[in-house]
Amino acid sequence: MRTVLANCGPIVHANYDGVCVGNEMSNEDLIYPSGKAIVIKNNQVEKIISSVELLDDINNVEYKVIDVGGRAIIPGLIDSHSHMVWAGDRSQEVRWKQQGYSYADIANMGGGISSTVAATREANKE
Repeated sequence: MRTVLANCGPIVHANYDGVCVGNEMSNEDLIYPSGKAIVIKNNQVEKIISSVELLDDINNVEYKVIDVGGRAIIPGLIDSHSHMVWAGDRSQEVRWKQQGYSYADIANMGGGISSTVAATREANKE
């Protein structure tokens, strides 16, 4: 049996050697546009095709169809390490990256790892 993720929003793929930020996030060379379906067989992506085309041709006995309702599909992000204790907040950096700022720019603006290292060093034990 194959699983189909139908009616996908943008699908981000990993065929890119840089960081996708700013206007690049709408570049169709880096993403598949909305309206595609992902066909999965044996836990691997078999193909990505038009949802309309696929849904017109499939037999639901062979496919488990999941309608994702236009939501974006992105690769799984795995944090390769964790910290028991930290302080500070870097959530604003996501917006800066989307606006096209580099990591060096963000560090110069007071963000980056050094901001949470400093906040952790300044935090009390409580």
